[in-house]
Amino acid sequence: MQVGPNGQQFNANPNINIRQSGFLLPAVCVAALVGGAVFAVMALAPWKGSSQGAAPPPDSVASRGPDVTAPAQEDSPSERAAVSSPTTAAAAAGPVRWQGEINIGVAGVDLDSLPPSQSTDDSYDAALYNSSDALMTNRSGAPDVAAWPGPGTPSRNQCADQLATHGGFMAQAADESVLCVRTRTGRIAALTITSMGDVFTAGTAKVIVWEAKDQ
Repeated sequence: MQVGPNGQQFNANPNINIRQSGFLLPAVCVAALVGGAVFAVMALAPWKGSSQGAAPPPDSVASRGPDVTAPAQEDSPSERAAVSSPTTAAAAAGPVRWQGEINIGVAGVDLDSLPPSQSTDDSYDAALYNSSDALMTNRSGAPDVAAWPGPGTPSRNQCADQLATHGGFMAQAADESVLCVRTRTGRIAALTITSMGDVFTAGTAKVIVWEAKDQ
């Protein structure tokens, strides 16, 4: 038994080894430091970090290739040609019945015959009068002839439209003028005057007669 400074008594354990108590304190401190280091390593490890703001695994970015947009497929040249090629006026007008140059005068010509020929009576489709510079039909008042203003030679459909809007039984004619004519059976013809002729000689014209008839 020992007496303290204030007169209190306390018992000292005679079994306590002073050397052992001096060794335990450093050991406890070392254990605490090791535990703290392990906790810090676990807290900072990437697999224990928060998912918010965390960088994605490296392979998740590297595995994706660059975005590639497939080019638009273009039509082949043959397809573009099939779309862009316009339908010709001749094809839209149907087949040509006869084409060539004829003599035409006051006796008139039958444009329905093959080939067109000079009429022997008054059943002609068109007659050229060089004295009055006119092309006339045999049906007075009928819209069977019309001058074509150009350019070039009209198609059948263009001639039919010109006759419908400007047709008459007579039209002015001159060298190189183009005229549209409807025959007695309803066919459409285009005449290009190559010569008006004179008092003794019939004129001449290049003619296209289409097969189709107006109804």
